[in-house]
This record gives sequence, C-alpha cells and structure tokens, in this order.
Amino acid sequence: MVASPIRAKRPSVSDRLLKAMETADSRGYTGMVGSKGHLLEDPLVKRLMAKRDRDAMIGKRIELHPGMDLWMRGARYGNIVSVTSKGTYRVKLDKWPRVISVPQDRLTFI
Repeated sequence: MVASPIRAKRPSVSDRLLKAMETADSRGYTGMVGSKGHLLEDPLVKRLMAKRDRDAMIGKRIELHPGMDLWMRGARYGNIVSVTSKGTYRVKLDKWPRVISVPQDRLTFI
C-alpha cells in the first residue's frame, strides 16, 4: 500500500478575503474592486471585518463608566471576555464574581 502525500489545507474563502483586505490596507489602497463592485460593500466582507474587529477586542482592559452602580461599589476594572453581534461587551470585572454585559458607551479602554 502506497502512502498518500500530505497536502496542505487550502485556506477558506473568508481567510483569502481577509488576507486580500489586509494586503490592500497595508499598501494604502482606499478600495478594492471585486466582481460585485466595491469589495468593502460586499455583505460577507462587512461581516468578516466586523468579526475581525470584535475578536481583536477580547482580552483588552477596560474601566466602567463612573455613572454605573458597579463602579460605585468598587468593581471598576476588568477584561473583555467576548463581544456580541449587537455591539455589547461581555466583561469579567476584577472585583465582581459574574460576567456582565455592558454597552460600548459605558466603557473606557485602558
């Protein structure tokens, strides 16, 4: 029996689109034209860019807004655990046992 050669896994369409967008950004292109017109207007590309931006936020340090009740109770600082598709952040605070949901306008990134 002959062993089959190991093939490298082909990147998915979303990986290739993100790579193309990053290359265009690094070269200073203001826009890319695809088969459907402007690439950045493509709904798939918009979703992929939003996911990339959300994933980049995970693990960042934040401070709650001073007007929040938890801030007044001493739970002021924490880390972002996840980002929802609606734009709210799931935050694990240093001095609070639960993960809370906080809108972006109630956070300061530190």
